[in-house]
Amino acid sequence: MKSRNVLLVAGVAASASFSHATESSDALLRRGLEDHAAVELDAAIRASDDAVTRVELLLKLANLHESRLDDLESAAAAYVRALEELPEGAARRDEIHYKLARALEASGDTGGAAAEYQAILVGHPKSPYTPSAGEGVERCFELNRPRVAASVGEHIITMEALDRIIEGMDALAEGEIARKPERRAKILRQMVDEKLMADLARSTGLHLERGIREDLERNVDRYLARHTLQRRVKDPVEIGGDAVQAYYDENLDTEFYVEARARGFVFILDDEGEAEKVMKRLNTGEFSEVRNELWKDSQAKGGGDSGLHEMSYYSAELAAALAKIEIDRATEPMRSDRGWEVFYLQVHTPGRHTPLDKVQARIEAKLRGQAEAALYEALIDSLEIETAVAINPVTPKSAPGGP
Repeated sequence: MKSRNVLLVAGVAASASFSHATESSDALLRRGLEDHAAVELDAAIRASDDAVTRVELLLKLANLHESRLDDLESAAAAYVRALEELPEGAARRDEIHYKLARALEASGDTGGAAAEYQAILVGHPKSPYTPSAGEGVERCFELNRPRVAASVGEHIITMEALDRIIEGMDALAEGEIARKPERRAKILRQMVDEKLMADLARSTGLHLERGIREDLERNVDRYLARHTLQRRVKDPVEIGGDAVQAYYDENLDTEFYVEARARGFVFILDDEGEAEKVMKRLNTGEFSEVRNELWKDSQAKGGGDSGLHEMSYYSAELAAALAKIEIDRATEPMRSDRGWEVFYLQVHTPGRHTPLDKVQARIEAKLRGQAEAALYEALIDSLEIETAVAINPVTPKSAPGGP
């Protein structure tokens, strides 16, 4: 009796939990807060100890993702979880398979959809969803059937193969082909010609010659390696915003700092006293007059227009002096191997940090490259552990007629 009461209480609690989550999410939906409703349902699913309740909430969550949020991937994931949670022998399995199949088909995963439709046909032949599942299987198979671009004997050249050839071209060529269908037809004709020639080569045994066979194997290896690299190294790498921000913060004062720059006119004089007089005249607004008087002599000694440069371009003494004066002012005379120099500051741009949004793509590319390199090295290391590799010393190729 006690056990029965416990089960009854558990059932009532599960029902109350489901009702509360449903009412709460429905209220959020009425306010147009679909994302909040999804969060509410997900929290209720994780908090529930009852499998049946979790299944019902998962179905409600899947429907929300599918019908209100237009997120078919999340909807399919919720349906999959519902199938996993559904107790053995419980009803509605055929219904969930069907809803999952529809979500997968709508998202373009016709292979996955066909498998779910097939699960209904095999596991639930008397289900009301069986006729629609049969139609779904045929529909998915039809969509998966290759589109024939050309046939050479028994060999089929598909439209997908033609598309891959074009997608492998540079963007300019691909764009031109998109504008000129005759270019696409020309490439297809080339594929047909190559197939005819290749068949001729096979009929004469050319593909069995050692050098050609090795080249063929090398090309196959290169192709497989490229696609393996994409799937095992490039595709798995995801660079999050936190990683980008951390890299930016760490390198803010080095990589992302634009140094202050300065430009001015350098007067070079032989005497310190004369240099003092020039400095005073410059600081009282006589730049034009002084320049007209001294520019030829200053240029002859290596002075004149300094050009716009980062502060690190100038000597430490001059950079420190420039940091203390304003535009249209002159530095104190400084001794150099050219004489006494007075720098009249005309342009000064302060140092600044480049905003994150201006360098985010560059940081992501750099971090992606680093992550891919690490994955690649780890993959190669693991493969070399599994496979014996011996690399002999490379020697220069012998000259014709040599030993």
